[in-house]
Amino acid sequence: MIKKIIYIIGLLWLIYLSACSKLDDFNEKAPEKVPIVVEGILLPEAPPVVWLSELSDTGNIEDTTYIPVNNAKVTLYHDGTPYNLTLFDNEWGEYSYDGKDLDIVPGDTYSLEVNYLEQLVTAETKIPYAVKNISAVVEPSNRGDTVSVLNISWESVDESYFYLFLEGDTLNTSSSYCRYSEYPFANTFYTVDTTGLIEGDTYYIIVYSLSPIYAQYYFGYDPLNSNYSYESNIFDAYGIFTGLNVNYISFVYQKDLNVKLNTQNTPNFYSIRFPGVIRY
Repeated sequence: MIKKIIYIIGLLWLIYLSACSKLDDFNEKAPEKVPIVVEGILLPEAPPVVWLSELSDTGNIEDTTYIPVNNAKVTLYHDGTPYNLTLFDNEWGEYSYDGKDLDIVPGDTYSLEVNYLEQLVTAETKIPYAVKNISAVVEPSNRGDTVSVLNISWESVDESYFYLFLEGDTLNTSSSYCRYSEYPFANTFYTVDTTGLIEGDTYYIIVYSLSPIYAQYYFGYDPLNSNYSYESNIFDAYGIFTGLNVNYISFVYQKDLNVKLNTQNTPNFYSIRFPGVIRY
């Protein structure tokens, strides 16, 4: 039940973060056939989700629209076994799998095939491992605008990129505190200014593991960084097909310096944010 709640909230946040993204600025080579957009997510203990849409370009860069694709054949492969995804939401062109025999396994590779109007679109992704041993300690700041910082660290067993959220327990306090990393990063640590944290309140640290290809795809949305271009793992179409993983803990904030905060896993965690540039 918790994973289902996490998944639903994550999708809502994904849509929110991506509301202003445009595929019109892509540096990807345009497909010669129907311009399809494939956006797929695989997350352990959650059903796979693939959104399909067709670009309809009126010639004006501001008028490009996305038409949901509701009549495609979508197949996910794992260890040579095909899993046929079915249409769940025709308004979004959303395909998923409701069977119980498909497991999303960290470290494993999954392939995607989309057949639409005699066009075959393919992609492949590897599921990253979740981070381990998330810890947090309040330390003195070397900046003049704050007294202390929260240094967060964790362990990783692969070459994932990461995306972090720090948010307050809004169910049990009046705090609406929420901080998150603006872009994915490769370091296994993150520093947050303690301004706004309330002593005695509970907070959640959520760390996503992202595949390198998704991180590169994400970086392409930075308008200030012209050195990056959009990277896609979709053959003969636009978009991204990616595996993700997540781990999270809670802690009660204390102002004492150089003391490791008592963190714990939170089986009753009520929500989770999602790092996403997918969806429009």
